Amino acid sequence: MEYPNCLQGIIIEAACTNKWCTVEKTADVVEGIVIPSQTPKATTGSGGAAAVATVPHDAVTWRNLADSMSSSSPSVVVGGVTFTQHQCYAKALEMNPTDAKAWRNLGSTLSHGKSVTLNRNGDTITLAAQQCFTKALDLDATDFKSWRNLAVALPSSTTVTVGNVALTKQQCLVKALEINPQDAKAWRNLAATLSKTVATDRVEVSGTSINQRGCYGKVLEIDHKDAKTWRTLAARLTATESIAIGKKSVTKQQCLIHALENEPTYDAITWRHLGTTLATTNATTTAIVSGKTFTQQDCFIMALKVDNKDAKAWGKLGKLLNATETVTIRKNTVTKQQCYIHLLEVEPTCAAAWIALASTTSDKAGVTVSGSTYTQQQCHAKAHAIDPATTNFTDKQ
Repeated sequence: MEYPNCLQGIIIEAACTNKWCTVEKTADVVEGIVIPSQTPKATTGSGGAAAVATVPHDAVTWRNLADSMSSSSPSVVVGGVTFTQHQCYAKALEMNPTDAKAWRNLGSTLSHGKSVTLNRNGDTITLAAQQCFTKALDLDATDFKSWRNLAVALPSSTTVTVGNVALTKQQCLVKALEINPQDAKAWRNLAATLSKTVATDRVEVSGTSINQRGCYGKVLEIDHKDAKTWRTLAARLTATESIAIGKKSVTKQQCLIHALENEPTYDAITWRHLGTTLATTNATTTAIVSGKTFTQQDCFIMALKVDNKDAKAWGKLGKLLNATETVTIRKNTVTKQQCYIHLLEVEPTCAAAWIALASTTSDKAGVTVSGSTYTQQQCHAKAHAIDPATTNFTDKQ
């Protein structure tokens, strides 16, 4: 039985001529399950598997069955035989090796390091996700998802040949966006190929030159609720810069607010960074997030509620508190001194924090950090041992 080249890497001919076996290879581990060429009758109530039993030689039905599977349902039983998602796609491609969508979806199921291997007449050929996507594109070069997925699978320093043309990761993403300029994932991945500090590092998409910030702006025009991109864009802006998103100009602070409004517990860093955009004495002392007003201190407290091991947030909160002031974090009352203790329990080699802690104690009282007690003098000695040049708590974060 002869099979076209595009089936290479999927079907393994077993010793018995009427059976086929798919092999999934991860590192040095190989697992194989024999798949009868004549599909058994589906188990009653098996949903998509029942449809396969009705038309067992229909490639689309096998592909649809594979498409319906997920990480929570990684296999399906048909007539007592277990099929993985890979094997369902293999059956689809055995019947129709020109199914570009099946090739693309098969590639999407292969995580980094995984591949599908073919042994035929003594020859072994292995395909990784990248090769599945190139096969999909050889069949349908207008599939923007295959272009995007190929780019994601492709290491930054290499090229891939599609239609006799060698293409980089960036060029594959441009191809995807020229087909579908509304693909937010492709814009986000394209941004990652550009410099975050050099504004002149640009790429042309459909005749328009764009840099990294512009790519992130495109993502947010398409998906305004993408918290991760809002936070990333905020990190690219200075306190006085702004960027146009659609018809609105957005500042660094507003980017952080948008990130938190979409995912309020996204991470401590976003809350901490929002706090750093606020001052304690001028007009910009508060920020409104989802209708609630937050001061700089509130932002640092929120950061620590999300992650109580955020050393930088402990340091910034400690600097804001006076000697007698306390705040409540996760139902615990915390003083200025305790903020520096928490910081040092996370980052014991922060010399500046030892200096700051020294200012909250005396040689007579002492303070306990990670089970050891230190006098004021010993705190200074710890700081000097770590960094002799440290004289105060600058905390430039």
